[in-house]
Amino acid sequence: EANLDFAHQVMLRSYRISQENGMGIFEFEWQALADIKTDYILFIHIIDANNQLQASYDLPVGGKLLSSNWQPNRARCPASSSLSTLPDCRPT
Repeated sequence: EANLDFAHQVMLRSYRISQENGMGIFEFEWQALADIKTDYILFIHIIDANNQLQASYDLPVGGKLLSSNWQPNRARCPASSSLSTLPDCRPT
């Protein structure tokens, strides 16, 4: 459980980061706390030890169900993504 509140609009309820077959797997569970007028964007950037960008992901939070369509305090909205990672990348 994460329960991270973003400006009383969106709550990140939980997240999971794992690695499988050279892919970073990112799973999130979001919930609207209020009527959202904006379609938020989730971005994941994988940075190496030299502060160089190795992979990135930028898509709407919630995947195909845009955040402006979420109902406040209703069902949670799962989202997941995969990124190719370097062999020495480790989730933290």
